[in-house]
Amino acid sequence: MERKQGLIGGLLGQKGEDGSEGHDASSGKAGGSDAGGSPPKGKRVDAYEEDWYRSLKALAERRAQMAEEDEEEAPAASEPSDEPPSEKEPPAEEELEQLAAEIGEPPAEVLEPDAAAPEPSEHPAAAAPEPSDQPVATELEAVEAPQPEDPDSPEPVEPVRAEAAEPVEAVEAVEAVEAVEAVEAVESIEAVEAAHAVEVVASSEAEMVPIEAQAAAPEAEPESEPEPEPAEASLNARDPEQRRLALRELAERGLGDGELEQVMGLVLDPDQQVRRLALEVLSTRADRVDDATIRQALMDPADQVRATAVRLAAERGSRDLVLLAPLVAARRWPLTQAAALDLLPELLASTSTIGETELDLLLTSIGEMDSPPTMEEGPSIARLSRAAGISRLVGSLSLPDVRRLGAVRILVEGEEAPEILRALATLVSDPLDEIREVAEVAADAIGRTDDPIGGSEFFEDAPLAPAEAERIASLARSLRDADEAVRHLARSGLGGVERNRVLAWAREAMHTGDLDTASAAAETVGALRLYEIGVDILNRAIELPLEAREPFLKALARVRLEDLVGLLGQVDESRKPEAIRVLWNSSGPPVLPHLRAHLDDPSIPVRMAVLEVMGESGDPSCVDVARFVLETDQSPPLRAAAVRVIARANIDASAAMTRAMGDADPIVRAAALEELTPDLGREAEPFLLRGLSDGDEPVRRAAMNQLASREDNDHEFVWSAFRQCRPEERNELGSVFSYSNQAALTELALMHYGSPDHEERVLALELAGWSRSQACLEASIQSLQDPVPAVRAAAAAALGRLRDTSAVRALGNAIEDPFPEVRVEAVRALGVIDDEAVLGFLVAALQDADGGVRTVASEVLTQWSSPAVAKRLAGVLAVPNLRGAATELLKKIGPSSQELLIDVLLHGSAEVVPIVGGLLGDIVGVDRLAGRLGSTEADTRLRAVEGIGAIGGPEAIDALIGVLSDPDERIRLRATRFLAALGDPRGAQAIVDAALNDPVPEIVAAAEEALIRLGVRSGDPQVA
Repeated sequence: MERKQGLIGGLLGQKGEDGSEGHDASSGKAGGSDAGGSPPKGKRVDAYEEDWYRSLKALAERRAQMAEEDEEEAPAASEPSDEPPSEKEPPAEEELEQLAAEIGEPPAEVLEPDAAAPEPSEHPAAAAPEPSDQPVATELEAVEAPQPEDPDSPEPVEPVRAEAAEPVEAVEAVEAVEAVEAVEAVESIEAVEAAHAVEVVASSEAEMVPIEAQAAAPEAEPESEPEPEPAEASLNARDPEQRRLALRELAERGLGDGELEQVMGLVLDPDQQVRRLALEVLSTRADRVDDATIRQALMDPADQVRATAVRLAAERGSRDLVLLAPLVAARRWPLTQAAALDLLPELLASTSTIGETELDLLLTSIGEMDSPPTMEEGPSIARLSRAAGISRLVGSLSLPDVRRLGAVRILVEGEEAPEILRALATLVSDPLDEIREVAEVAADAIGRTDDPIGGSEFFEDAPLAPAEAERIASLARSLRDADEAVRHLARSGLGGVERNRVLAWAREAMHTGDLDTASAAAETVGALRLYEIGVDILNRAIELPLEAREPFLKALARVRLEDLVGLLGQVDESRKPEAIRVLWNSSGPPVLPHLRAHLDDPSIPVRMAVLEVMGESGDPSCVDVARFVLETDQSPPLRAAAVRVIARANIDASAAMTRAMGDADPIVRAAALEELTPDLGREAEPFLLRGLSDGDEPVRRAAMNQLASREDNDHEFVWSAFRQCRPEERNELGSVFSYSNQAALTELALMHYGSPDHEERVLALELAGWSRSQACLEASIQSLQDPVPAVRAAAAAALGRLRDTSAVRALGNAIEDPFPEVRVEAVRALGVIDDEAVLGFLVAALQDADGGVRTVASEVLTQWSSPAVAKRLAGVLAVPNLRGAATELLKKIGPSSQELLIDVLLHGSAEVVPIVGGLLGDIVGVDRLAGRLGSTEADTRLRAVEGIGAIGGPEAIDALIGVLSDPDERIRLRATRFLAALGDPRGAQAIVDAALNDPVPEIVAAAEEALIRLGVRSGDPQVA
């Protein structure tokens, strides 16, 4: 045939002889045996009679002739017999049954006959000994079951599978009879005049002739031996040609009832043409043929005979559908398959309803074919689709096994119909590749159709009925069911709904539905290829966070790429950058060539989005585009994005680094340091050193981060980088290393803190302070004894960063250092350590002879906060006989003690609050604390409120009223409670105005309690 039959066959591709593993039914290749042909000599042949004792009738006659009169049936004597075997009476039925019982079931193999058999005598029939049961059974192994000629490939679907028999090259008669070999096809048989030899049956049209018992030439027969007369045509004739002639005569005059059984018996005849003619004769009385004969004929080893059996079975009507249905896929038997494909459609059409068993067999057989139907098979399978019924086949698409594939193959070959396209398009998620390919083609066919397929005219403004919308929504939600069978049924159900109705529901769900409904609509769009609402899906995906976009991205991924990119023109300009990212996430690298055109977009965000997705792709082809942008674009963020694209492609990074580090904008330089240096290795070192001294903080920070994250552990380069930095840059770099690479700091500090160069020792101690390691702590304490003051000062500063209490005593001793710069660093270090012993050293520093040391000590005490000292001091203030000395000490410290006193308020008991409040009033005062209420730090304001509340008095009332509207709820709560505790009526009105309307329930409760303590109710007109 010149064309592929079926609705989407052309889209799936023409399959000719070269593209199919099946073969033309008339070719006689690659499947069954040639019709009427013969295998070459030496080729394996098969015996097939299941009811094999019928074919041994001649053997039984021969055995009866040789039997002696001995009643116990002893082995025959060696004396010759005077009578030829042809004159003996045929054996009785009892003898046949006895013979069959003696032979038993044929074994699986045929043994080679003994080559050393004696030469035949002048009277072979009498001279040969009577065969025993075992040799006969051994030689008849090959007569049990038929099989195809090619044993290497199994037959696809057969009603009954017979056991294979081993090939036999030749049969030699050693005893009377040692084997009966059934041969399918023989070109020619060499006739040797050896009397009473065993007949070998061929499966071709050649006659059955005797063969000699040995390879050696027999002795000449006596001249007096008479020649046998030719037999007449008879169904029981020994000559197969006579049996054929009898069957032809019977076909001309008609088959009678008395001959029916005898002709059915010839279905087991060793001659292939006899079997074929017998089946043709039986077709005239097909209604009288029994089921066993049909089954046996369909198992015949000859393809031509099987094909004839198929025609006979078809004459019997639908009763043999179970046997014929699997044969439509029997490519190994081309004549049989061709007959089944030709007859089965009409046979199915003649039945009222095809049964489930027959349909399952048909679908299974076609689904198990090793490839889709060929061009030769297509027209007949198309007829099968009409005969089986489109609705039955569409319903079979939900089956969970190979029957689903069989249904798809039949539907593909069938007539083009909208319902078939819709049903096939729902299988886009099928696990089988062939089915998904068909579904893709069907979906594309639907998408290219200008008019709605299979539906009536539908206007978008026509509303959906609630029941219809809920039904579609229910089916759409079922697409996400965990059970594949449920998902398939949902796709099938949606495929049966008018396309425009589903479109209307999906569009409405995209615009107004919640996330779950919109996600179900996206699943539906993907399953049914509803391309028309692609822009609606894109707009909804833009609005969602990344983690909620998955069903929308899957739906967009099914849209043709050209159409997908075209959606950008339908999106609002402000949404276009995010739309580009959505398209990239849905389609990946194939979309990049389509996005490059948007690099000329006047919108910087659009161009930025294109460059970003190019950078994420890592596609080397994007590097040239990025270089062009880096050199020509006027937007610094775009040039920085171009640097990221080049970095991810890792192509010519050094040249790009040089160009980017010369850029006038720090954003580009910082991007170059962040993105390009990791791939440059040691080539990046000059750029890192240059970045460390850059005048812009983002560039320096990028260089520091890259330096600290290097994996090569080049300590010498890191040491040189630290030495190059200015002091402020060095502290910044040390801070970066302390978070990302403390090990490098420790190694460098320990390597150089003992250096002869005091500047190196100073730098090493600076690094030790950032390392936070015990080894560096000990090195710093040890360095407080260094002979160089600058080194001792650096050691004290390092201990201040480490903040370890084990360094307090050493730092206290350093307060006595003869050099003020050392004492200053020691005081600063003590001021950040939380230890009881610190307070005494700081108070002593207030009496230092150097004014700079005293100033630093005062500042430190003012800012110093030590919970440990505060608890200790609170305990001392609570003891009357110790309170005086503590009060004198605090007054001696002066205003610098305010933080310490506030710590006492926070950590002490309620009984010390009046004592601390009095000290704060004498030493600090409300005004000084009220000045801290304007701080941007909430904790600072809270500590000031604690101090003001403890001091009390009229000035405190005004300050507390002012913070009732503070943004920090902790401050509002404490101010409300202090106003209640102070008991001043002026606070009542402020509490009513502010606290009663506070959004925090705890503050409202505190306000109501405060009003009660003040003797005022919230509904009192005086405060209303």
